[in-house]
Amino acid sequence: MKSLKHFRAVDIVTAVLAILFVIALSISLIRNRPSSNHPKVRAAIKAVIAAIKNYEGVYGALPCKDNSLERFGDANPEEYDKLMELLTGIEGPDKDNEVTKNSRQINFLYTFENYKTEGWVDEWKSRFNILLNSRNKQDVKIGSKTMLGSIFVYSSGPNRKDENGEGDDVAPWK
Repeated sequence: MKSLKHFRAVDIVTAVLAILFVIALSISLIRNRPSSNHPKVRAAIKAVIAAIKNYEGVYGALPCKDNSLERFGDANPEEYDKLMELLTGIEGPDKDNEVTKNSRQINFLYTFENYKTEGWVDEWKSRFNILLNSRNKQDVKIGSKTMLGSIFVYSSGPNRKDENGEGDDVAPWK
């Protein structure tokens, strides 16, 4: 009987040590997670995707040309700002209001306090990279990834260099 009690005590000690090890490992992983795991940027990406989906639901089409793959971001700031004005229903820094395509002037995307001076940008003051695919069921290649979908949004990350969803870019598919 004593050996059975001893066996149970060893099991309890082992279980407690295993639990403590898992907790310590979890804390270590949380502290050392990659810098591209920025919760504010990820939340903003989700907000942009939701806004575009809501726009599509209301107007029956993506806010881009039919049967096209359009890219918005720092490479074409005027088109990006027009898209953001369309989604927010508010003139941005360029005051080139595209609300005519949002005739109901619905605010699909919330704005920041400094939206009118800086535009809708990530925490590094860069425009998000947005790809809208209105081509029916055609793959989209972003960096080394080939994906099927109509809305792709990612941030260029801390280095502010668009690496096509790779490198330090903050992307939902990473």
